[in-house]
Amino acid sequence: MFRTALMRGFARRMATRAEVVDESARKQVCSTIASEVADLANRLFAVVYVNGRQWKVGQNDLIALRGNLPLAVGERIKLEKFEMDTCLHLHNGAWCSVFST
Repeated sequence: MFRTALMRGFARRMATRAEVVDESARKQVCSTIASEVADLANRLFAVVYVNGRQWKVGQNDLIALRGNLPLAVGERIKLEKFEMDTCLHLHNGAWCSVFST
């Protein structure tokens, strides 16, 4: 009970207060978002989970994997629930192609 009240009080102190934004600034943000969404290449993405980390990747994105991975240079890996092709840049400078299935 005490912990819940303490957390609630902490959340209230840390909350960001809403501020009124100028109408022209709001229109500029909406315009920027609309132009980005209009380009179909910007709308395609996938969430990739590799080696304990998640990335949101788009077309032609690269992922730098660091750490001890059991991959040889040029080896193909399979990412399930993934709907696009990409390349992975390994920590030793090698490239690993990823093909969706």
